Amino acid sequence: MKPSTPLLIDVGSTYFKLGSASETRQWPRDFSRPILEDLMTKCGDEIAAYPPGAIESHVSFEEIRKVHLPRHECSVKGHDNAAITYTFSSVGDPKGIVIDHRALYDGAAIVSTYLEIRPDDVISGLLSFNLDYGLNQLFTTLYNTATLAIHKFVLPADFFTHLIDDGVTVLPLMPIHLSQIFDVDPHRIPQPQHFRRLRAVTSSGGNLTAQMIENVSTHFPDARLYSMHGLSEAFRSAYLDPAQIYIRPDSIGKAVPDVELYILNEQGEACKPREVGELIHRGPASTRATGTPPRPPPGASRASASWRRCSAPKGASPTRSSSPAGTTSTPTRKATSTSSGARTT
Repeated sequence: MKPSTPLLIDVGSTYFKLGSASETRQWPRDFSRPILEDLMTKCGDEIAAYPPGAIESHVSFEEIRKVHLPRHECSVKGHDNAAITYTFSSVGDPKGIVIDHRALYDGAAIVSTYLEIRPDDVISGLLSFNLDYGLNQLFTTLYNTATLAIHKFVLPADFFTHLIDDGVTVLPLMPIHLSQIFDVDPHRIPQPQHFRRLRAVTSSGGNLTAQMIENVSTHFPDARLYSMHGLSEAFRSAYLDPAQIYIRPDSIGKAVPDVELYILNEQGEACKPREVGELIHRGPASTRATGTPPRPPPGASRASASWRRCSAPKGASPTRSSSPAGTTSTPTRKATSTSSGARTT
């Protein structure tokens, strides 16, 4: 039998209150859960006993549902410019990289696929958000509703404490970091059992040495090491399967999901094995443009960058991807074609 008296719901900043004709009950809120989920878990049986018209709330029940199941309208288009990051690239000149919203999304989705990122993952936020590699960690975290544990590297001891106390499961690094964190007395590095939660270590921004690979294997034995290669004109282009890291450590591996990679010579033809050519990225996560800021004249306060759109190398036929962003071929760096993949030069 349905109660005839109304049920009063009070959603406070730290509690839920349910008041009926006979009693008032209170529950503390769990801030790790959405409001509606927390309310229904604790008070669902009492609320279900009342018809909708008999429920009164200091906060509209429909408003609570909107918070739990939001529907947002957004006028931003995928091809709209979202950010500019800067890189010194392989030639040492500073370049600005224009990134659209779709590239940010695609980069997060692609990396999440081959790293198998989960909502319960804790990603180390060691990298600067000024870099595309660091920015990708932020959007990968949001894409998977995972956790990003921000840390500024100062000393190896603090870094290892960060891994243990924050329960890091995914550790994105650059080769320079791998040199710094293990450049201490081995006896000062915590035992491997303290890093059992760490399941993946990723590296980009340079080549891994045999010593770096050995250090990761020794101190993080439960983690898989992903050698990844991103480019100035693309978030991520290739990764080496962790099972191959000891077999061909100099290889960039294979193309990431939804991306095609080619090594073309100056005639726009596919390179033969051991022939040096240009690495071409076709598919999502390509940036919109790159530009080199000109040196300001004496006394000038600001100088605008001269942007150029990424285009295919001379002799190569333009290609289009099926990506909604309408990405095009992007010239990258020199590479040597091999029978099992590509090696950067």
